Amino acid sequence: MLAIEGGFMKSELLPQISQYKVKSIMWPTNLSKESHQALLYAIALARDFQAKLFLCYCSEDVLPAGGQKVKDLLTEWMESYQKNITPKIEWEAIITEGNIPEAITSVAYDKKVDLMVMYAERQPYRAALFGSTAEAICRAAPCPILITHAGEQSLVDPDSKKTDLSHVLVAYNFSKNSKYSLLYAQTLAKTYGAEIHLLHIAEKEDDDLEKLSTKLQNVLTSESIEIPGKIKYVVTKGTAYEEILNYVEKHKIDLICVDTRDASFSPSVFSSTSSLLFGSTTDRLLRKASCPILVVRPFILEQEKTSSDGLRVLVATDGSSFADEAVDYAAKWHWPVGTEFRVVNVIEPLSSLGPPTTHYKMASDLLNASQDLVVNACLKLHDKNWKVSHHVRGGFAAEEIISEAKEWGADLIIVGTHGRKGVSRFLLGSVAESVAAHAPCSVTVVKHPKFAQI
Repeated sequence: MLAIEGGFMKSELLPQISQYKVKSIMWPTNLSKESHQALLYAIALARDFQAKLFLCYCSEDVLPAGGQKVKDLLTEWMESYQKNITPKIEWEAIITEGNIPEAITSVAYDKKVDLMVMYAERQPYRAALFGSTAEAICRAAPCPILITHAGEQSLVDPDSKKTDLSHVLVAYNFSKNSKYSLLYAQTLAKTYGAEIHLLHIAEKEDDDLEKLSTKLQNVLTSESIEIPGKIKYVVTKGTAYEEILNYVEKHKIDLICVDTRDASFSPSVFSSTSSLLFGSTTDRLLRKASCPILVVRPFILEQEKTSSDGLRVLVATDGSSFADEAVDYAAKWHWPVGTEFRVVNVIEPLSSLGPPTTHYKMASDLLNASQDLVVNACLKLHDKNWKVSHHVRGGFAAEEIISEAKEWGADLIIVGTHGRKGVSRFLLGSVAESVAAHAPCSVTVVKHPKFAQI
């Protein structure tokens, strides 16, 4: 391994970008004993950031009495864990039903959650083929996610609830999204006095390590980020995930901050993308790292915009009641001034809709119906005097929605979910899941009231 390591320094720059504030934290749970370490982290972080804590349990089946037994159990756990905490943290139990990743993601967005803390089991072979619940949530969540695993060193003392976070590693690749990993590390460093290790891995044989080291040390200046403590700059050459894992062990790193960009996780069986079957750097780190991982989603793009910037919001509709919920959600939300909307509808292939001789008539009828559909959806948004456009595309829904988002430059996609479960979901797939997995921007999955939280 080749490496160039810069010395320690403290930046005296004042940040021009608002520091991210953690005001609400969510702990998704399957009620297992293994998930308690994540609850311990969530409680400690909520105390340290003076944030509200949401405890969320999702069942794929209907729960008797509105899930009161689950609420009672969560209350018992919280009372036990808060015995030595003063003042007590504010918390709320949320019980919901439906597809677990979609339901948890929906709650996170509705509650404006700033950080999610969750436990994930390591099942490398099964997860690599089908995707795990934790990975599905990571793909779609509108906020950063702190992932804990069994057997790793603990960041929180179980008795005193004191957080010991001394060394934070930021995997930095000079991409736009890497900046957000560094911003979150900045917040942690300020709160806990942690030392930040800014690591870049050069994977090309002809990469100049000296130039990359200089470029890395200029990151704070170029991004106007203040690190309130020590920072160590490191450039190595090799395979990204291997170098990160080696560095974690060698330097006793307590937490890894890594961003998710493009298709950063292994695709599920519902995905139209067949590449990256065994995942990317983030995927491998989630399965092999010996310390917790903070997976940073680039949703902060929306938070970072000023009121004059506005957003580009893509709303997908197919005319169903589920899609209507997505349109209504967009119409009711308080968007920044200057926000622009694009309503998109996708006409699916006609090969299964009758004999070829009928396709021309059907295509014409479908096109007219689709045009009426997007125009009617636009009218709901026009009522707010927002700028709205629409587009009808042909192809497979998830692929075309993602393509429209890329071509139009969307900051956010809003899509409804049918709440399919079990065999029907396996056979039919989930447009919402595919969009959330491979979208170039953040995705809000809006649930129908039938599947809303109880």
